[in-house]
Amino acid sequence: MKLKTYLYILFNLAAVFCIAQNNPNAIADTLNTRMHQVEKEINKAIITTQQNVNPFLKPMDSIPQFDSLHGKIIVIIKNLKSAKGNVDIALYNSYTSFAKRVKPFRGAIMALNGLTCTFLFDSIPQGVYSIAAFHDEDKNGILATNQLNIPTEGFCFSNNIGASLGPPEYNRLKFVYNGKNKTMILLMTYFKFP
Repeated sequence: MKLKTYLYILFNLAAVFCIAQNNPNAIADTLNTRMHQVEKEINKAIITTQQNVNPFLKPMDSIPQFDSLHGKIIVIIKNLKSAKGNVDIALYNSYTSFAKRVKPFRGAIMALNGLTCTFLFDSIPQGVYSIAAFHDEDKNGILATNQLNIPTEGFCFSNNIGASLGPPEYNRLKFVYNGKNKTMILLMTYFKFP
């Protein structure tokens, strides 16, 4: 804490002592009043300390405080062909985890009750991310495919990149997240078979 805060606390304690010398019956009331003022001053000093600027930032950086480094990513998935089953979604924070389909940074499964669903990923740090989701109509947790390995269930990716032959390129899927709240609308895609 600052020297000013220490002096303020010391002054208040000295005032309580002087009042107690002159009127011993008033000590409890005076002490409660002064201690409440001291507590307010300490809380103000703590809040001011917590709001200090990140010492590692340069003057030209756009992020002024540590608190602004995390936010929410809201994903709205539309264009579902039915309200049957679940939607499984994965938020990846690296190319390796996306390419190998290993454990995502965050994931969720939502039972459908309409043709649109919304996912909220909270406390997401800055970084480069990608999203993959699919409409799990049979609720088995696996994207169903036919004999040619073509998905028979709906799917979508970040940036609304569709797949032609095989999964899309990671460079087209990835997006930079700056730590501020971001909303993304993804459209579910279904292959049409004759």
